Amino acid sequence: MHTLTNHHRDFELLNLARDADGRGPYLVRQWGIPPRALSLEEDCFLLRDDGTWVLNFRFCALPKPDQARFLFADIRDIYHLLETLPSVPRVEAGLPADLTREEILAACRRTQDNLCVRIREAPGVRLTRR
Repeated sequence: MHTLTNHHRDFELLNLARDADGRGPYLVRQWGIPPRALSLEEDCFLLRDDGTWVLNFRFCALPKPDQARFLFADIRDIYHLLETLPSVPRVEAGLPADLTREEILAACRRTQDNLCVRIREAPGVRLTRR
């Protein structure tokens, strides 16, 4: 069981490889339990451009313009963000009130061109300090 942190060794960098050169956009992922959570079930969280970890199911329910806040065009942008993260992570772990987890999962599976599919298929690599 792993508690979410803001330490780079706990993150995975996903290259969604949509550019012609095969580099980027990038996404940062971490599996764990939010600090002070009552549940012991680990979930996948994605890092938003404001330094907040967001439950991946919540991400899948967002409109595409809001999903763009999780995509980084350049790895340097990710490292810059990492330098500004506080010691205790900010986390949005709740599901949208109007959808169940099962409804969100079904929506992710139905949408083949959805970003969620690319995330699920992308290989992850551990981040290292520059």
